[in-house]
Amino acid sequence: MTIKKGRNFYSQSSDTLHGIIVNENMVNYFGWDNPIGKRVKFPGDTSGRYWEVVGVVKDFNQQSLYNPIAPLIIRYNQNNYGFQLKLDQRISLPPLPALKKHGRHISLNSLRL
Repeated sequence: MTIKKGRNFYSQSSDTLHGIIVNENMVNYFGWDNPIGKRVKFPGDTSGRYWEVVGVVKDFNQQSLYNPIAPLIIRYNQNNYGFQLKLDQRISLPPLPALKKHGRHISLNSLRL
């Protein structure tokens, strides 16, 4: 992902736990001229907590290339050990087992191909 405005998350920053990164489509959806510092509250959240935009990433396809790029919010989760892969269909599956040596908890059975 390419940061277009603002910054990425920093685990040492005090605002990272309440910061979010949005994509360009989300900025356009809300009609923000300057999205950095904008506050977002999720519907149904009764905690009174707001999430503050700290960065904007360039739009990218989150799903199939046939689907339009949707507004996106990314939030920092310090205990999230998951990741997502975007694979080239021209590459066969044998390289996937090589991923196992780079992570202790990778389950190739859980990959949806």
